[in-house]
Amino acid sequence: MLMRGTNPSTLRLSSGLRARSKGQALIIILLIISALLAAGAIFAKIVFSERSMANLYTQKEKAFYLAEAGLEDGKSIIAANPNWFTDNPHSPADDAGWLIDSAKGSIKQFGGGSYKIVRESGKSIIYSVGYFKNGKSVVRVRYNIGPFKAFEFKII
Repeated sequence: MLMRGTNPSTLRLSSGLRARSKGQALIIILLIISALLAAGAIFAKIVFSERSMANLYTQKEKAFYLAEAGLEDGKSIIAANPNWFTDNPHSPADDAGWLIDSAKGSIKQFGGGSYKIVRESGKSIIYSVGYFKNGKSVVRVRYNIGPFKAFEFKII
């Protein structure tokens, strides 16, 4: 039943346009939601990454302070016993990988972490490795025996 003054072909055309508009709006809304979700995921990843880097930086700083404490401990040990050593000579000098992983050293727990003091036989160098969670730091001091006098400090 047609209303008076209505053309059946116009009626079909306008209902088809409305259905197509609704479909396009749905696709646009889905694209916008997808873009917002992707932006949110990227933002979350950046925040997580920044937080991880900040934690690692803090751990490395604490490891450095532990290594410094180890140097002070090592200096007092050498002052009391100039012949004290923990390891045989190693080559190359200042080998951080060896100091961290393989050197025997004298390990002490301190301040929620630990430090390892390393002195190679016959050398006037004390190394100290600080460990705090995933952070590691290696420092060294060259010295003269009696009276104990440090003359070079280096972060390795």
